[in-house]
Amino acid sequence: MKLEKPLLSILGILGLLLMTSSSFGQKVTTQEFLDKVDVNQCFTKTFDELLEGVNPQKDYLNKKIKSKLDNKQPLVLIEGEPTFPSPCNLHKFDLEDGKYSLELISLGNMAGFKKTIMIPLIKVYDKNGRIVENCRAAKYETRSPTGTLPFHIYSLWEFDIENNGLYYIQVTSDNSSDSNLALDEVSEQPVISAGTAISSGSPIVTGAGIVTTMLLKGYPVKRSPYGKYKIILK
Repeated sequence: MKLEKPLLSILGILGLLLMTSSSFGQKVTTQEFLDKVDVNQCFTKTFDELLEGVNPQKDYLNKKIKSKLDNKQPLVLIEGEPTFPSPCNLHKFDLEDGKYSLELISLGNMAGFKKTIMIPLIKVYDKNGRIVENCRAAKYETRSPTGTLPFHIYSLWEFDIENNGLYYIQVTSDNSSDSNLALDEVSEQPVISAGTAISSGSPIVTGAGIVTTMLLKGYPVKRSPYGKYKIILK
């Protein structure tokens, strides 16, 4: 029997939702992480020593980069309300003065019945460990599965720099809350309870789409400190 193209597309999306590859990430929820982590293990040394611990390789503009947060990376404390621990990854770029935009896609780990996703945070540092204060999230939204991506969070970060040199993009996870992703009871749109590092505590609400609505109604997607992601700096 020959399947029509629309049906094949639906089956492809369902396949992404139900894939069971154990290599796709660590199924650890933020609650489990916070219950076990010892904040005394968090990195408290200098920025140079953090660079040694992560050992970031040089990345390039306009190049898609695949990476992840996992339990092998240093833990850092993220200042906010509340302060919370997170694994930390760094990406190194040689930049000239100007304006930049960073796209980050956090991929949901949708295998099986326990579904998780990493809520990403971005900070930008110069070569001396000074933070670039004007970095902000211009867009931050949940997105339904596509033919190539599972349920994911798309974020767009913008910043500008005044001096040429090496800069470091720090990727961490927002573990300020252990709340699941859920649908608003009235609008039936996904809501992420965001930490102050993203949007001053405001919920993030975006259009759901039928697949995401069905997914979140049946199986809550839990926050995780870990997850795979893709970035591109332009």
